[in-house]
Amino acid sequence: MEREIELLSRVTVNHLFLAQFEAFRASLLSLRKRKPQLALAILQTIVAQGGRINGVLWSGNCGSPSLLAWLSALELLKFDDASSIWNLDPEILRLKVEFILLVQVISSRVAESIRRLVDLESIEKEEVSIENFESRTEDFAEGANLRDFNGDLVDSVNFLDRISDLGLQRLKGDIGIGNDDMGPSDVVVSLEEGELQCLRKVIFDQAEIFDALCCNIQKQVHWYDPYDSGLAISVRTEEKVSLSSSEEELKPLTLIQMNVQMAHLDALRECLKEDDEDGAISHLRFLHDDYGVVEPEYR
Repeated sequence: MEREIELLSRVTVNHLFLAQFEAFRASLLSLRKRKPQLALAILQTIVAQGGRINGVLWSGNCGSPSLLAWLSALELLKFDDASSIWNLDPEILRLKVEFILLVQVISSRVAESIRRLVDLESIEKEEVSIENFESRTEDFAEGANLRDFNGDLVDSVNFLDRISDLGLQRLKGDIGIGNDDMGPSDVVVSLEEGELQCLRKVIFDQAEIFDALCCNIQKQVHWYDPYDSGLAISVRTEEKVSLSSSEEELKPLTLIQMNVQMAHLDALRECLKEDDEDGAISHLRFLHDDYGVVEPEYR
């Protein structure tokens, strides 16, 4: 039996490092039947690290650490007594891992836009090299604008990475990994309101995902403080009270949420000034009256 468990463990880890999640899941289920504590420990390790496991060869089947963490969290919550895992409520565990995944989705899409712009810039340079001198001044100016735009997107990706780090930091805090237990790359992450301005264009380009991210944040806020709104939300359990989050911890999340709302609200006002009703409607559907923006701002 022990030999079988050892071989099955090796197969499971092999699939993990090849990012073959379905095969990993299948072997993990087999391992769970034979030694559930080991299967649980593997999943806990993945989720606790946000899927950031050194040496994994990311694939089309599982292309990022956050996706690995999300899929692993779903498997983790299938264990019989999921609520006892780290003494953390399953819902808040799911929300915190989902937050990291949503940020990664946005970051990946912006990174893909940067790659396309880099390819476009390379093509334009080749075209300029064979054109006459009179056309070059204008083309170089356009190229400079493209580089500036590309730089803004790079800044956005870097900032999104910080938001992802913040999400992982909050997850580790809830599962009992304190600053003393964090690795050298795990620095305390904080966000300032002014820094969020670099995301304005990305917010519009990825409006649907940002809306899902804001919804996730709202659920986290309600989980920690169900009396924060007029909605009838069930009373917190003793476990939730013991894990109560300070207002300071939630502040970065609500800042993100509020800035997304203000971006759409400002854009809506501009559309109305230009009599662009269709444009205004496109922003209107992303506005929510309980996402941190004070009521007078909507008038």
